[in-house]
Amino acid sequence: MEENFAYLIQYNDDNSVNVPFGRVAEWYIFNHPLLKNIRLKYQSRKRTPELIKADIIKICRVEGAVDFIEWNTKDGEIKSTNRIDDIVKLTSKGEDYIKQIENKEKKNRICWSWVMYCSGEGNSCQHKCGGIGSCKETCTNYSLKNNVKNYHDMHLCKVRIISESKLSWLNKEKPLKIKIVGLHLPTNIPIHSPKISRLNLSRQVRDNIIVDRRSDHRTANSVKSKLLAPFNGAEENVLKEALTNQRQICNHDKLRSFLMRDDRRLKENAEILKPKGYVLFYQQPDLSQLEDEKHFYQLTLSNEFWLQNSKKFGQECIGMDSKHDLNNDRAPVLVFVVENNAGSGTPLAFGLSNKENQWTIKLSIIAIKKNIPCDRDDCEHKWNYVNLPNGMGFERVRECNSFNWNPFVMTDKHRPSKIAVTNILRGTILCWFHIMQTIGENFNQWNIPWSLR
Repeated sequence: MEENFAYLIQYNDDNSVNVPFGRVAEWYIFNHPLLKNIRLKYQSRKRTPELIKADIIKICRVEGAVDFIEWNTKDGEIKSTNRIDDIVKLTSKGEDYIKQIENKEKKNRICWSWVMYCSGEGNSCQHKCGGIGSCKETCTNYSLKNNVKNYHDMHLCKVRIISESKLSWLNKEKPLKIKIVGLHLPTNIPIHSPKISRLNLSRQVRDNIIVDRRSDHRTANSVKSKLLAPFNGAEENVLKEALTNQRQICNHDKLRSFLMRDDRRLKENAEILKPKGYVLFYQQPDLSQLEDEKHFYQLTLSNEFWLQNSKKFGQECIGMDSKHDLNNDRAPVLVFVVENNAGSGTPLAFGLSNKENQWTIKLSIIAIKKNIPCDRDDCEHKWNYVNLPNGMGFERVRECNSFNWNPFVMTDKHRPSKIAVTNILRGTILCWFHIMQTIGENFNQWNIPWSLR
């Protein structure tokens, strides 16, 4: 079941509430009696972009947020999906602006102004014109398809969720003010029976689904089983409400479409990097295969400067290790480095996968080896992309591929790494740090006195 944030809600005399930024805002909205069984639509969030552009505030994602997209405008600005659980923070310039507000040198400014509204699905709400379920014949929307001028027309219901925040509130514990106004139906019509036709999962549930999909590549059935797990033993009314509002669970078709959309986004993100040649290898998992290299997700990234450095300084030895705490998905990131002529480490490539094993490590090593430039100074070192035979991805291949690149790989005692290197590169050698760490641990276990170490 979802976490309960009721203790963080501050109720005001004007029927509004104040809440902290983050998950609490969505929790309050989704658990309000007037909003429990409906789907909300959103207008654009106002006032925030201009203050971001002025470097007064910045938007931070709540921990674990992955369900959003980013894109570049024609002016080179980076735009991103707005979320109700976004966190607004002051920049150093914003902190100075607050002091000027306190000294009455500057006026306070709204930094968040956002209106959400009931979608009116199921033709069960009173329209703005007064008609219930459909427009009155005298309404200008009467002859329009679905009684709306466009997707963002708020005509189908009178319920609004108005959220706002001001710069001077940002240092407070509960800076976001939310007020719900309007009714779905007149008070003399007590039964409101909306029917939700589109995906209505909460942002937090969507985040969890995406993490499960990307880290373990769960199928729709597997994800659905996990969504239903918290409802084991739940009372009938609790399960019925969850099925009605579809905030925590949804039907198989909607879930499958959502997973396919995220798979498509991942591939599109990889495609964006292709023109610059940053992607050496990209593969989506093929779960129909046995557990071999085709069974796993793999993305290997590098650039020409790093690959040239590897040719110059990585002929004898390169370093390889992985980290699991660098991203929200906790997906293993495989890091390859070389030591340059100044004695400093410099990147060679990065591999991202959903599992760390001999297959995924091997895919990254092969991708790097296929793109190390040759030794000829007069060569243009051209490369091109080719699709994988199973159609599940693509790889970059250099035309002048240097097959004589065959260094040792310095790593820890991770056995899958050693297996992956075998027959591809010269072999593995143990990292001195890990050797000394293991010796120290053994000395401690054997109670060897310091005088003999």
